[in-house]
Amino acid sequence: MDDLIYFKDGHYYQVYYNNEDLETIKNEAIENASQIIHRNYKGNYRYSPFYRSKTRDQREIRNFTNELVDTVRDYNGRKEKIYHYEYDQYLFPYIVTLINRLEYGDVKVLDEIYNPDYVKEFVPEYYKINELEKKLVRMDNNKINEKIEILYELKYLLKKLRDTKIDIPVEKYYKELQNVILLEKVNSLEYIK
Repeated sequence: MDDLIYFKDGHYYQVYYNNEDLETIKNEAIENASQIIHRNYKGNYRYSPFYRSKTRDQREIRNFTNELVDTVRDYNGRKEKIYHYEYDQYLFPYIVTLINRLEYGDVKVLDEIYNPDYVKEFVPEYYKINELEKKLVRMDNNKINEKIEILYELKYLLKKLRDTKIDIPVEKYYKELQNVILLEKVNSLEYIK
């Protein structure tokens, strides 16, 4: 780990942590706090969860099966294989992203680690809001009634998020993470350039 310097409240701090501790917390959060969505659909090879995703974490897709179910002709007359895909998709909690950023030397992430915004942590409503927002943006402007329905659903979900106490299973991981990071105050003159 290179020298990481964190500036907070007018002081400079040297940041120390053990990579093994970070990995342990990250792995526990992935295993115990990820949302699991079962996917089951048909499509060509481009619909595979591995298509063009060389950087995908291997733990994101589990119990993957694909079975050739049909061969059809595409719009150019070429044969195209259709597969039935079934798998469990693990949607990692936001703390995993924070740990990854810290491991790459991003000290700005410490603000979020010490003052977590639990709404950013994955909850089903938050995921659905993101999906609806994407759908709304892609939707043709002529479909006004459908857009209005989506807006009403978004309004309902946002109200539900505000009014509900969300039980976040990752809160304990934030506390563990805060405990494995050591901030040591240093002479600020050494780091002013």
